[in-house]
Amino acid sequence: FNRISITDETKDSWMRFLRGISEEDREVNVARWGKAGQAEHASVASFAKFTLELMCVAAPPSLLHWAQKASAEEIEHAQLSFGIASLFGINKNSHAKAIVPGPLPVHGVAIGNDMNTLGSAVMKDGVIGETISAVEMGIRRDAAVALNLPLLSDALQMLLKDETSHSLLAWNTISWLISCDHQVVRSVRSTLEGEINSYCSERPDLTASDEYSKLVNVAPCDMVDAYGWINDDWRFAVGLYCLKYIIEPTLEALEKRIFIPSCL
Repeated sequence: FNRISITDETKDSWMRFLRGISEEDREVNVARWGKAGQAEHASVASFAKFTLELMCVAAPPSLLHWAQKASAEEIEHAQLSFGIASLFGINKNSHAKAIVPGPLPVHGVAIGNDMNTLGSAVMKDGVIGETISAVEMGIRRDAAVALNLPLLSDALQMLLKDETSHSLLAWNTISWLISCDHQVVRSVRSTLEGEINSYCSERPDLTASDEYSKLVNVAPCDMVDAYGWINDDWRFAVGLYCLKYIIEPTLEALEKRIFIPSCL
């Protein structure tokens, strides 16, 4: 909680909040935040690999610095998520069992220097993954404020800020890769189209009705449960909305700015 101010009032508010929820709901939130912490912890390794891949294609120092900063932020995200999981597990005596990650499995990591492969990976994991995550955090943050969930709104604001930065890192990486080799746009565009098609095939009912496009007219509180978690249907809608209304238009604008030949 290094970047979140926790006062005595915050602690008292949290304890009052916990007293009002069931043991079952506590356990569910311990598991959810614990799972989120595991994902954030794994992202530390992902950004370390990303930094090496950037070095293999002679990326500029600005991208290397940004990637290293993002990796350090993922450590904070993991600590924050595990910390909140532990807080949900506080017992009647105000004692909490610390929840921490286990060891990273030992395995080989393949590092390549192909710009097309890197561009495709950055589109999927960086642009798409981080953009959708940032939008979800924004929805959850607004809902947490409206629902008056102590501590959670501040935590989600921190995650929103950093995930937005990570999305921008991915976009800047894509821009640099395409400027170095215009052929990279094919891999990037193909990856994006593949993700959109995957979404459409998974939920043709929602896609055909275009219901996801109405997302901007829905209040954040209507998308989440009592603890600020977005339900599965809305998560799907948020993902498809991001792909169709944020990422796809942004890639088209980027191609025009870099003057990608129409034949590509």
